[in-house]
Amino acid sequence: MGAIVRTMFASFYLYDAGFGDADLSLFSEVDHCLGESVSSDLDAPWNLRSNAIPPTARLLALYDNQLQTTPIRELMTGHQQAEENFRSPPQKRLSIAALVQRSQRKNRRAPGAFERKVAQHP
Repeated sequence: MGAIVRTMFASFYLYDAGFGDADLSLFSEVDHCLGESVSSDLDAPWNLRSNAIPPTARLLALYDNQLQTTPIRELMTGHQQAEENFRSPPQKRLSIAALVQRSQRKNRRAPGAFERKVAQHP
């Protein structure tokens, strides 16, 4: 589960920087589904509930596309932002809900109409 959560945050930061074509609500949906997949029995094994599989698969497909199309410098920046968020004290750590609320892409044109950043080659 930790790998999926880390992927979700890294993918969000890349998405917010303009990389990847998805609906912003995908991140909230995956976050909600992952939260529901956590058992109150801490001794029980974790498994992804069936309702969480489709949105998680869409998130992983988005992230795969981001890995293939985002310049390495931007990939590193997105991962660094996610890591900084994880290392922040709990009271300063931002949830996916908070990040979605603050998203730079939130008030722009509809998904799909966003102009993707393109790496400049000398």
